[in-house]
Amino acid sequence: MKKIVKVILFFLLLVGIVLFVMQNLNEPVDITLFSGQNVVTTEMIVVVMIAFITGMLVGMLFTGIQWYKTKKKLRMLADEYEKMQQEVDLLRNQEIMDFEEE
Repeated sequence: MKKIVKVILFFLLLVGIVLFVMQNLNEPVDITLFSGQNVVTTEMIVVVMIAFITGMLVGMLFTGIQWYKTKKKLRMLADEYEKMQQEVDLLRNQEIMDFEEE
């Protein structure tokens, strides 16, 4: 249920952004940079696209960091599992050898 709500909210947000951009497509926008000394005039679509691309890059960066941490932990757990599996095999063989000697 939560997933359906998230998908619906995502599409509503997407439609809202598209409508906003379409209505303000050729509107000039003044962008003030660094304490008001530099003012750049550009179209709304440029500002929206820069914001979108910046958001995508930041999202990919955070996702990459999380993916790297998860992969590192998975590798560590796989190594630990392999060591424990070897220990279990050793103990199993040791018990068999002890039983055969008696």
